[in-house]
Amino acid sequence: MLPPFEPLRRYFDFSGRCDRTEFWSYLLFVLAVFGACHALIELPHGENAYRLAAAGWLLGMAAAVLLFIPTLAAIVRRLHDIDESGWYAVIVFVPLGAFVLFPVMLLPGTGDDNRFGPERTAQTRSMPGLSLKAPDSAPPATTTPGRR
Repeated sequence: MLPPFEPLRRYFDFSGRCDRTEFWSYLLFVLAVFGACHALIELPHGENAYRLAAAGWLLGMAAAVLLFIPTLAAIVRRLHDIDESGWYAVIVFVPLGAFVLFPVMLLPGTGDDNRFGPERTAQTRSMPGLSLKAPDSAPPATTTPGRR
């Protein structure tokens, strides 16, 4: 599955790890959803503007409800990737807590396996039909006849 949609597939999964690519691409997807809802609220003018604004509000509220759990789970798994407790995610509920947690989410994950599981790399993500795995052996070196 593509990295932005991996947290949706792992909706209630608070265990394991989530690397930076998966987390930030998912966060950009969430921001795009809310940006589209905001555009429905703010942009229309005319006779049916109130209907589009109401649709934007309803879609925004539905998106907030539906995306709350996978976003929280992605934050917890991202904290696991840097070998921190997922309980630090409660900082998000404190005023201005997201600004405290933001730089932590930019940190690289631990390079190896940690107490929350193995490292999730491009090779271990499930992407049907796409193989990002490096070849096991290097191609044979070519030599030119007559040269040493």
